[in-house]
Amino acid sequence: MPSTRKALWQIHLCVLLWGFTAILGKLITLPALALVWWRMGLVTLALL
Repeated sequence: MPSTRKALWQIHLCVLLWGFTAILGKLITLPALALVWWRMGLVTLALL
């Protein structure tokens, strides 16, 4: 797959995730501190 097509798919995925976060924020019932820790843990795993 050419790098431009791959970049285009990545941008589309980012836009989809960015738009979906508002829906998820409405549905998540965790307290703020727990939510921050979960997000930080997921990002840490993603960066490893």
